[in-house]
Amino acid sequence: MKPPFDSLRGLVLAIFLLMSFYAYSENHNPFIPNAGQWDGPFTYKAEFNNLTVFAEAKGFTFLAKEPVAHYPHDGHSDHDVISESVMAHAFRLRFEGAEPIVFSGAERLSAYHNYFLGRDRSKWQGRVPLYQGLSTNEFYEGISLKVATEKGSFKYDYIVNAQADPNQIRFKYLGQDDISILDGKLILNTAVGDYIESLPVSYQIIDGERIIVECSYVEYSAGVFGFSFPQGYDHTYPLVIDPVLVAATLSGTGGGGGANFGHGATFDLAGNIYTHAISFDSAYPITDGAFQEDYGGGGTDVAISKLTPDGTDLIFASFVGGSGSDSPFSTIVNANQEIYIYG
Repeated sequence: MKPPFDSLRGLVLAIFLLMSFYAYSENHNPFIPNAGQWDGPFTYKAEFNNLTVFAEAKGFTFLAKEPVAHYPHDGHSDHDVISESVMAHAFRLRFEGAEPIVFSGAERLSAYHNYFLGRDRSKWQGRVPLYQGLSTNEFYEGISLKVATEKGSFKYDYIVNAQADPNQIRFKYLGQDDISILDGKLILNTAVGDYIESLPVSYQIIDGERIIVECSYVEYSAGVFGFSFPQGYDHTYPLVIDPVLVAATLSGTGGGGGANFGHGATFDLAGNIYTHAISFDSAYPITDGAFQEDYGGGGTDVAISKLTPDGTDLIFASFVGGSGSDSPFSTIVNANQEIYIYG
């Protein structure tokens, strides 16, 4: 398909396409169900600023990575893999005395993902739905979770029903180097930096008015935490406890933790945008603690994304790869909207 513009206009359009893709990526952190495309005992996965979150029956597993410093884009044979190790750290949030957690997708998005990873076709999955958030069953009596994204960070709310006892909540982090309460915040030390559970904002909606409830962390026993309410609250109304897990210093999404490095873009006759990139997928960590991940012999897949002509909405993303380092160098879409990937 011959492009209907000269090389200068083509360059300007390519820049616009890539900027549109990154603008979309920076503002969307979907929760993706594990339909069999990934190994591991988790049901949903999401990516947040070099932090991968796995939702599972016992709570959450987190995989934090330092950013990948660089990735060559020229496609030359002597530069087609990353000769770099990155530091990673796995830690987990577990709820003590709770029933198994059943996560369900909330607010389904119009976009979907396709996965063609490895030689085992039974693991290939198409049209995997994406969700804006998650909800759960009552894993403590009268208490459930709502999971979402807040400004690119992982956020979860405890929903305490009227007359339910929030003192049931007992949670423990595993695998971090250290954990402490400082200035009312929960500080987790890892090999790739500190992560902070912010001072929880708790509130009730009473007669249509949002009433703030004073709330703080309390350590019940060694490493086991919960919440206290020094001024009490009205137990005849539901209570929301709202912490947010953030990195102490965010360094952007420049690699690691499922991030993409964009290589280029093209379009079809309808004006839809197609970008091609490499994707650093994050596998479920088997063990806790710090480790190094080597990108010198694999770990990258091809990511093809189709966006609307204005770049504001993702239509689909497809991930293609094997055991090596897979890199796309160019993409062409023909008149039948068939995508050809060269790499």
